[in-house]
Amino acid sequence: FWWAGEEKVAKGHKNEGRGGAGILMRMEMAKDVVEVQRVSSRILVVKMVLGERLMEVVSVYTPQVGRPKIEKEKFWETMEECIGKVSEEELWVIGGDLNGHVGKERKGFEEVMGIHGYGERNEAGVSILEFCQGNKLKIANTMFKKKDEHKVTYKSGGAETQVDYMLVRVSKDKMSVRNCKVIPGEECVTQHRLLCSDLDFVMSNTKRYKSKKGVRKIKQWKLKEDIVREE
Repeated sequence: FWWAGEEKVAKGHKNEGRGGAGILMRMEMAKDVVEVQRVSSRILVVKMVLGERLMEVVSVYTPQVGRPKIEKEKFWETMEECIGKVSEEELWVIGGDLNGHVGKERKGFEEVMGIHGYGERNEAGVSILEFCQGNKLKIANTMFKKKDEHKVTYKSGGAETQVDYMLVRVSKDKMSVRNCKVIPGEECVTQHRLLCSDLDFVMSNTKRYKSKKGVRKIKQWKLKEDIVREE
């Protein structure tokens, strides 16, 4: 587990424990991590080697409604600096609480949004879309047809919104998104629900790996049959 943030101290102090971003990874994958960057208390970058490719996994927590405008602008400027240092050959995934609503409407942002958005867009949502547009990222949440219950990432009382997102750099020869949805019964932190995304990526920089011809697929589902399982 890697974490970036501020320790909580007395209210009114310069440091009030705001922000905080973390990444939890399986031990067998952690051995592939080559660098950890605690960019700020709201941005954590873990760089890992997958085959012949580098992948940047970024955990973020955008300043929420009510925070000063200059703080929000600084956050997006820092994000621009981070992604500006990344080669186009690298895989790039951002996940976290972006504290904005991108909504359903796609006009002007068709290249970064799918047709399955949720709710109404707000000013913070525009910032998310503009960041994606400028950096060739797609919002995975909007790419798949799901029930509203599988789109809502934040639920409190009567409020149901989508503020947590997965942003990915999609490319046919590098990485594609297979699925993205909320698991309704799983709460990450208070009121926030677990958002999951399945990604397919090519391990090699030069070519795709093709499955070998003549190799039979193991029919795992057959193990449900008592006789087969016993054999």
